Amino acid sequence: RMGYAESNDGIVWIRKDEDIGIETSDNGYVMTGLYKSYGSWDLWVLKTDKSGNEVWDYKKDYYGNQTTNDVGRSIIQTNDGGFVVLGWSQEQIDLILLKLNVNGELEWEDSFPPIGMNEGYSLKQTQDGGFIIVGYTTMNWNYSDTGCGGGGRTLLVKSDGNGNLIWV
Repeated sequence: RMGYAESNDGIVWIRKDEDIGIETSDNGYVMTGLYKSYGSWDLWVLKTDKSGNEVWDYKKDYYGNQTTNDVGRSIIQTNDGGFVVLGWSQEQIDLILLKLNVNGELEWEDSFPPIGMNEGYSLKQTQDGGFIIVGYTTMNWNYSDTGCGGGGRTLLVKSDGNGNLIWV
């Protein structure tokens, strides 16, 4: 797991971080986050070799809006060698799940419609080939059973292996 900073000379590796970057099965690295583009930030995935040299990158501006931010929050390597990215878009405040193959080409993508304001934080592949997402939502729950008076709750989302929502 790693973080990075960009300098005039290129990418400088600086520290470890949460689920934004992982070592890959080919001994390289892949990370997700955001990329500055036309006044907004776009979801970004960067794949490097073991020396940190770029192999490929993938950028996506959801909803075609150049004033809002799209962010990659977590990335995993899947059983088939590809990558699944969990992100969110400020435009619709929804979760984004996308699958890239080993060459960084989009295989599928899905977004889960707003059920409140949603942010995904962590992603894991499940034994059945699907995915489990942990995050946060402001969905309007009935708090009478917990004594809570409002605010947000932990969000748990299950999808199948193609990113289709199974349950929330």
